[in-house]
Amino acid sequence: MKVILKLIIALSFSFSNAQMVVSTVAGSGIAQTINGNGTLASFNNPNGIVKDSNGNLFISEESGRVIRKITPSGDVTIFAGSGAYGNADGVGTAASFGSLGSLVIDNSDNIYVGDYSNSRIRKILPSGVVSTISSTINNSSYAMCIDASKTNIYFCGSSRIVRKLEIATEIVTTIAG
Repeated sequence: MKVILKLIIALSFSFSNAQMVVSTVAGSGIAQTINGNGTLASFNNPNGIVKDSNGNLFISEESGRVIRKITPSGDVTIFAGSGAYGNADGVGTAASFGSLGSLVIDNSDNIYVGDYSNSRIRKILPSGVVSTISSTINNSSYAMCIDASKTNIYFCGSSRIVRKLEIATEIVTTIAG
C-alpha cells in the first residue's frame, strides 16, 4: 500500500510541475470571417476542428456558415460554404449551410459536419464537394464523434436522442433516447 501511495504522489508531483506551451495558430480574436495568414485571419464563432493527413486544420464556423482551412504554413481560407444561410450542396463556396456544429474526419480525409439548423449531416470531400448524406429528422446533429475505426459517426442534439450513422451505407439508427 505504501509503494502504491508513493507512486501516486510521485506521479502527481511530476505532472503538477509539467509546463504546457499554448500558442496561437491563427485568428485575431475578432468575430469575423476574414482570410489571411496566422493572426491576420479572423473566425466567426468557431465550433469544430479536425486535422487531415496533410496537417491541414479545418474549422466550422457556426455564425460564419463556412468551413475554414488552415494550412501548415498558417494560411486561412474558406474551404466550403458561401457564408449565406442556406442548404445547398455544391463545390466549395457554391455550397451553403445553416448553423454549423462539430466536425469529424474519416481515413480518406472526408469531413463530416453537423449542419444543425438544417437537421443535416453534410459530407465534404477533400476536393471541396459538399453533399448531404443524412437528414437527421428532429435531431439537430450539433455534437458528433467518430469511432476509432472511422466507420460510424455518433451524433446528438436538441432532441435528446443519440444516433449512429454508418458511413458506408449512410444508414442512421437510434442508439438511445
